[in-house]
Order: sequence, then C-alpha cells, then structure tokens
Amino acid sequence: MSTLILSASKHGSTTDIAARIAETLSTQGVQVTVGALDDANLASADCVVIGLPVYTQKLLASGVDFLAEHQDELDSREVFIFVSGGSPHLDAKLRAQLQQYTAHQVQYFRGAVDSSKLNLAEKAVLKVVKSPLDADWRDWDAIDQWAVSIAASEPGEAGTGNIDS
Repeated sequence: MSTLILSASKHGSTTDIAARIAETLSTQGVQVTVGALDDANLASADCVVIGLPVYTQKLLASGVDFLAEHQDELDSREVFIFVSGGSPHLDAKLRAQLQQYTAHQVQYFRGAVDSSKLNLAEKAVLKVVKSPLDADWRDWDAIDQWAVSIAASEPGEAGTGNIDS
C-alpha cells in the first residue's frame, strides 16, 4: 500500500504531526510519501492521510478548499484525516463540518503553540481566551497509536467517520 501524507500548517505543529505519522507508518513497513496540500499528486497513492490545523474552531481555509476540490479523487481512496488545534475538544459546529466527510476516518489531536511564530492578532486572541502563548499538547503516543492503526487497517475500513479527541 502506498500512502501519501499531506498537511497544511500555519505555524508547523500540524506538519510535525504529519512527519511523526509518516515515521511511524514507515516503521510498520508502509511506503510513505510526505508533502504539502499544495503539491498533492493523489494519483500516486492508494491511501491518503491529510492533516489540517484548526484555529479558533475553524479549519484552515486552504484545507477546506482542498477537500472540496479533490472530493471525487479522495472518494476512490482510503482516506484518513487528522485535525490539530490548541483547544482540548472540537466544538459541535466543527464536528458537524467534519462529519460531512463520512467516507473518512477523522481524528483530533491537540497541537502546539510557539509565541515566536505568532503575530500580534494571534497573541491577542490567546490572551482573551486565557491560553498560554507557549505550550505543546501533542500526545505523541496517541499519534503513534493512530498511525499504527492506519497501517493495520484493511481496505474499506476507513469509512468509520469517527472523530476522537
């Protein structure tokens, strides 16, 4: 099974998670190619893992555009989507948006925030919601376990539509 791992990331946390998933899949004997959403060549993959960041309970716009633009191509492949953000949980509206991709398994991981990569507006939002300006909530064990479950999945199992957080 050839697996393409694509991610979008504003500050790098989601891309770091994608890299870890690729590393874990490789140790499971899966042939992996990693890239950015912008450079996607879906024709080369049997399985696609897509990583999208969440900011203020909204998916990065380029990720939403990618999913809409490539829906037909994605429907013909095993697709696993992970989203990452700083909030402990996804809100109901975002969960509902992600459920529209019912042919896909969706997983939520908390990300990281690094104040040196934030602009003034982003820092202001974090202050208002009383979130730390520097934190790393990524659960690498959970990320590894999810990647192992991808490697162990049988074709056709990706359609669970689960959103775990």
